[in-house]
Amino acid sequence: MRRGWSQWSVGRSLQNKIFVSILLFLIIPFCVTFYFIDKPLERTIREKIGESAQEALHITKLNVEGALNAMMSSVTSLTANELAINILKNPDAYSDYDRLNTMDDTVQQMYSSYLQNMENNITVLDFHGHLYASWENQIGKYEEIRGSTWFQGILASDDNFVWMVQENGFISRRSGKLITVARVQRGAGGGPPIGVAMSSITVNDLLYLFRGLDGDVLLMSRDGQLLAANRPESASQVNFSDSDFFQQIVNTDAGQLVDDSGGEKAIVNYTTIGMTGWKL
Repeated sequence: MRRGWSQWSVGRSLQNKIFVSILLFLIIPFCVTFYFIDKPLERTIREKIGESAQEALHITKLNVEGALNAMMSSVTSLTANELAINILKNPDAYSDYDRLNTMDDTVQQMYSSYLQNMENNITVLDFHGHLYASWENQIGKYEEIRGSTWFQGILASDDNFVWMVQENGFISRRSGKLITVARVQRGAGGGPPIGVAMSSITVNDLLYLFRGLDGDVLLMSRDGQLLAANRPESASQVNFSDSDFFQQIVNTDAGQLVDDSGGEKAIVNYTTIGMTGWKL
């Protein structure tokens, strides 16, 4: 009986030694080696993905900036039309026929060929109760726009371009979410404001420019507000202004970082839209 116990004890001791040897000479070295190999591999993968993603992101940025620049040019072009400026300044000096025909032609001329594949809407208001637009005007729409909070912000903008993302488009209930640029209009020699010109596109049209990018694509304001996303159902659940990595994005023009706040690592590439400061 003692001999049997002794043999079992020796066998057990031998198993422990084998286990410890495997742990010391195989498992631990393998884990350490994998750790040091995995880090450079992860860095290499990030660099390769980052280069490709940044190139695609830069192309998309140029396309977005091209669309926004075209909208700004449309708004600015109104000041070059001396007759239109005079009508905005003193509409009673013209017959209704001449006034409406001239302003209709002016609105059509404000279209940009760059935006021909988008639903681009032009809106011009004077301060005498008249609204001229490329979209179907509705009764009471002038008063609705003039009385809105966002319109007051335009008037207080000191002639700067004002960018707005409107959840419920002012054009109609069917227009959906709009991106609009607006600017106060003055005469050729300056003087008091005589009206406001606006150019709008739908967010869906802007999303079309994201088609060359893979993964989740987001357009955010500088304060973390989500402006547009190719997958809005998932992006709307995230408060970006509270995330740790958003401050780095805000404080730099472009770059790459790794976000693991969602429980798994995600490579985030970002850049800045020049004229608005929005982050793509």
